[in-house]
Amino acid sequence: MQPYNITPLLNPSGKLFGATFDGVPASLAPVQAYTAQVGRKPDLLEFYLAWGDALQADQTQAVWDDGQVPYLAWEPYKATMAQIASGSQDAYIRATADTIRDLDLPIAISFGHEMNGDWYPGGPRAVPRRSSWRPGSTSTTSSRTRGCRM
Repeated sequence: MQPYNITPLLNPSGKLFGATFDGVPASLAPVQAYTAQVGRKPDLLEFYLAWGDALQADQTQAVWDDGQVPYLAWEPYKATMAQIASGSQDAYIRATADTIRDLDLPIAISFGHEMNGDWYPGGPRAVPRRSSWRPGSTSTTSSRTRGCRM
């Protein structure tokens, strides 16, 4: 099977509009209510995944089926950057990568998105993010996540 062609997402013809709402992706009702109110459905739908929690394939698929690219904010609250960099979290990273691979649809991922804030576990006092991201990059590659761009 050919992987999903992400080229149009990398070079969109216009600007993409994203949003997030309480309760997504478990419920897409907030998206429908917002769309009815403003007259435009978001192109991207952001939702959060706490480190260690399983990515829910059915909910992620529902976001795509509703017309949005899933935008996953992956928050490393339950593991330190040092633990992630050490490789001790690789099994979890691989399991998440396998879920993404099996979905075979584009998913935007933001890892440790508030790196500039000292209130955030991935902030400036933590192990440099580059070393934390490398295990994830290696794990997703070794899981053969088709079309994965990091």
